[in-house]
Amino acid sequence: MNTSDTKSSAFITRFRAKLDKDKKYFAPLMLMQMLGMPLMALVSAWYGSSIMNTYNTAPEELRMQTETPDAVFMAVSVISGAAAAAAILTCILLALSNFRYLYRKTESDMNMALPVNRTQMFMADFFSGLITCLIPLVIAAALTSAIVWFSPDHCFRIPSMLSEMLGLEDDPVLTDLGYTLSHEAASGILYRLIPSVTMIYTFTVLVSVMCGTLFETVIYLAGSNIAATAFLVSLEDLIMTSVPNFSYRSFDNITYEAERIVPAGTLLHVLPGHEYGEANWFVSVILFTVLYFIPAWKLFLARKAERTSEPFAYSAFFYIVSALITGTVSNAMMLSFFLDCFLTPPAFLAVIFTAAVIFAVMLLIRFRGIHIKHPARQLVFFISSAALSAVVFYSVTETDSFGLTYYIPDAGKIACAEIHLPEIHKSDYGSPEETDSYTSPDAVREIIRLNEELNTDLKNCLGKNYNRNPEYCQPSFNRNFYNSKYSIYEDTETDIRIVYHLKNGKISDRLYTPVNTDYTACPLYRTSGKEKIHLNSDPELLFRAMLQHEGIFCGTTDYLYELNGGIRRMVSVSSGRFYPEQYRVTGFDENILREICTYLYDEYTSEQDCIVFSTLGKKQYFLTSEHADLYEKFLASGTAEELEWSRK
Repeated sequence: MNTSDTKSSAFITRFRAKLDKDKKYFAPLMLMQMLGMPLMALVSAWYGSSIMNTYNTAPEELRMQTETPDAVFMAVSVISGAAAAAAILTCILLALSNFRYLYRKTESDMNMALPVNRTQMFMADFFSGLITCLIPLVIAAALTSAIVWFSPDHCFRIPSMLSEMLGLEDDPVLTDLGYTLSHEAASGILYRLIPSVTMIYTFTVLVSVMCGTLFETVIYLAGSNIAATAFLVSLEDLIMTSVPNFSYRSFDNITYEAERIVPAGTLLHVLPGHEYGEANWFVSVILFTVLYFIPAWKLFLARKAERTSEPFAYSAFFYIVSALITGTVSNAMMLSFFLDCFLTPPAFLAVIFTAAVIFAVMLLIRFRGIHIKHPARQLVFFISSAALSAVVFYSVTETDSFGLTYYIPDAGKIACAEIHLPEIHKSDYGSPEETDSYTSPDAVREIIRLNEELNTDLKNCLGKNYNRNPEYCQPSFNRNFYNSKYSIYEDTETDIRIVYHLKNGKISDRLYTPVNTDYTACPLYRTSGKEKIHLNSDPELLFRAMLQHEGIFCGTTDYLYELNGGIRRMVSVSSGRFYPEQYRVTGFDENILREICTYLYDEYTSEQDCIVFSTLGKKQYFLTSEHADLYEKFLASGTAEELEWSRK
């Protein structure tokens, strides 16, 4: 037998032995995974069917008849969520279990004395646990996809209470169904879990190799995830807050880096509502998983037996986590001073003192007392961390947030662009909420051109007309509103809002007050209006809901002008307004209505008149004039009764 065969045999023997030991985790993991998404998918299909049956039988008694399905659906969602979380925690325990011999010298010596080299040992221990984690997850994902695909509506629902917690909107037609996911979206969530769990497992192994005791491993595994996430979020917060015209919605994207770098943060991306940046996320997660795997392997090879049972086998890990915590605290405190007052020497000393206290506590915990080893080295490290935080802070404030203040993405990187124009869109509570969405390259370029002019206004206001108060460092909070006469001025009714959704998942949301910019000259102003955004729900659900009425209410938007005596009181058609219906149609051709439902939009803004359909007595949907012939066929297919309105 040659040497390669011997090495291969040693690896296979170790791998099989570890896999056999890991089998005790397999059954609990499989049970947890089955109680997770597959069970949720089954109940989701049943719940949707129950709700639809209720609509089909007695709409007026809907709430009374759906109490039982609601309670069951919510209870199962809680059980499924708990089971899914428990499965992830079990994967972490499995990684800790496979490398637990690193925490005791006797077990470590015994394992290292086996006829298998360290590379074979690491690979066998690592992949046996990873395979045990992933097989139940892959089976659960495939089974859930099959259940959703073969369900009557081919969709997956999240209860209303849970969707509110996640910041998701309920189905626009059947609100009692909660948040509705398509088959593709539900499958995407499940298959995102696979790289996410792989990254979490790999990072756990890395921490296990760098720590010398189980206590430190558990504490610093949680601490490193929390510290890294908090540091990235605080740094992003500091950068964005220094931009004078960032809208609050930009902070919805503040966990972008954490979702791609921090293992626990990847779970945030698994949640619904992350439509952008899928390819970017997968590449980032795979890349950082490899970056965690290689050091874990190399450090395992270099690990010294005498460091076993000490707090850290590699002290560098302690300093990395300490630096992240120190940086987070510094960023948070400087951010609070940054918004309120000038960062005076006493204020900066307060930041340094607080960071020093935290760092001293961590040293005491590490060394189990006040006898700190190498105090000069610890002091140098702390001063370096604090100095780095100060450098970052001043770099942000003195470089216009690293150029982010006037940053405009390249057109090719933009997946969707939104714009709010005064007089065209309404403002909710004085804030420019309503926007038009564009995906066409020409429209995106027009928005970029307007953005460039608005940036010129911003530079002029902040450069010439804005005088810094010497008592303030850079009061960016007050710089959110500006014009040519005043350095601090609030006038949100004339604000232009521009939102870029980038293909990599980033969101840039800005507010501009036009000073010298003539935004009415923009080709998008009062001409093209809003691009039609198709219903998020299944058109089939809308069709079924409309059938519950004793007739369909419809009419054209120009009917409003007729009621007003030919006076156009509205600049444009908008989904934010209610339009009186002209006809109630009964005995119609259902096939024609079904076809119409595939062309209806729930968001529409344009100067062009269109056709309005109503459902459930409160929601209006729009059919563009290009389908007017289909509308005429619908009217002709049944009995169109003209409604009576008080005419002016």
